[in-house]
Amino acid sequence: MKAVFKLINAYYWKGFFGPFFTLFWPFLIFFLLGNVTYSNALTSLEKNNLSSEIIEKNILNLAKSIIVGVLISTIISNGLIGFSTIIVDFKKSTLIKRIGSANIQKSHFMLASLFYQFVWTLFVIIWVPLVGTLVLGFNKYLNFSIGFNLGLIYILPWIMLLFLVSVSMGLLIISLVNSTIGASTIANLVFFPISFLSGGFGNGKPNLNYAPLIHFFTYIIPTKYVSDPLFVVFEEEKYSSLYSIMGWQSYGFPILSIVLSLIFIFISIKKFKWGE
Repeated sequence: MKAVFKLINAYYWKGFFGPFFTLFWPFLIFFLLGNVTYSNALTSLEKNNLSSEIIEKNILNLAKSIIVGVLISTIISNGLIGFSTIIVDFKKSTLIKRIGSANIQKSHFMLASLFYQFVWTLFVIIWVPLVGTLVLGFNKYLNFSIGFNLGLIYILPWIMLLFLVSVSMGLLIISLVNSTIGASTIANLVFFPISFLSGGFGNGKPNLNYAPLIHFFTYIIPTKYVSDPLFVVFEEEKYSSLYSIMGWQSYGFPILSIVLSLIFIFISIKKFKWGE
C-alpha cells in the first residue's frame, strides 16, 4: 500500500490541476477578486460616514464570507478535479492492469486515491484561512481571528460533507464519459460555474438577487446544499443560529446533499469500468 501512495503522490505532483487548485488557487482568488470585493466594500462603507463599530461588523462578516467562499471552491476542486483526475489518468494506463494482476485490488487503489485527496483537504482547511488572513488583514478592522476562530472548528462536518459531494460528482463524470480528456475537460468546466454560484470566486456569500434563471440554476447544484449552511456556521461561529437563519433548510439541505451523493456514487459504481 505504501508503494501505491508513492505512485499516487508522484502523479499528483506531475499533474497541473491538483497542486494549482490546492496551493495557488487561493492566492489567485484572494489577490485578484477577494481583495477587490473587500476594498470596494470598505471604501463604500467609509464614504457613508458610518461609525467604526458598524464598519467593523460589516467588514468582518464580508472577510469571513470571502474566506469561506474560497475554502469552498478549493475543496470542490480537490474532490471534483483532483480525485477524478488521478482516477482518470490511471483508468486506461498499463499501471492499472499491473495493479489488477498484483495483490492490490483496484477498489483499494481508488480508496487510497480518495484518502490521499482527503489529506489534502485537511491541509486546505488550514491553508486557505491562513492565506485569506494574510491577504485581507491586517488593519484597524481586522485581525488574525477572521480566518482562525471557533467557526473553523464548527464547519468541519460541513467540510467533510462538501468533500463527499464533490467526490461523488467527480466519480459520476468519469464513469459516464469514456474519454479521459473529455472527463477531465468536463470536470474543469463544471467546477467554475459551481464555484461561482457557491461564492467561491472571492465574491463572498452567493447573491440572492441573481437573475431568475441563474437563481434557479443554483438549486440544481449539489454543492449549494452544503455551502449555504457552511457560510452561516462560519460567520456566526456557532450552530445555534443555523436554524433561526435557515429554518428547515438547516437540516433539509445536508440530508438532500447526502442523498444526492449516494445517488451519484450508486450510478458511478454501476457505470464505471477500468480500461474503457
